[in-house]
Amino acid sequence: MLDGFEDGDYVGWLASTSPVDVTDSTAARGIYSLHQIGAGGHSNGLAHVFSSEHPTEIGFYVRCATNTHFAGYMVLSDSLGNIPMYFYASDSGTFFVNPGLGSTSFPYQPNVWYHVEFRNID
Repeated sequence: MLDGFEDGDYVGWLASTSPVDVTDSTAARGIYSLHQIGAGGHSNGLAHVFSSEHPTEIGFYVRCATNTHFAGYMVLSDSLGNIPMYFYASDSGTFFVNPGLGSTSFPYQPNVWYHVEFRNID
């Protein structure tokens, strides 16, 4: 299991190019959550390299302050940079999973925590 930020830091993650911190002001579960503002694109946020690991399930919580800006990106890529799966919150108030690849979408509300899971990852 990967660090869920409950130790109060993001040690083990690769630094972001935008402001990021671990905060106790809001959390989906537990005490702490990651807080990031303005990553500047889907590949500029906090990152983690799984090396030889191959997860069969990935889950995370996401909470966006607004539904009028792109936010909440989670991008999974392989060692060659291919992106087989990604998730984001659009500026139209809709979450998207793998847009253009048999996309799934659903509406979201600002300042509400959502739990997202990818299962049976091959």
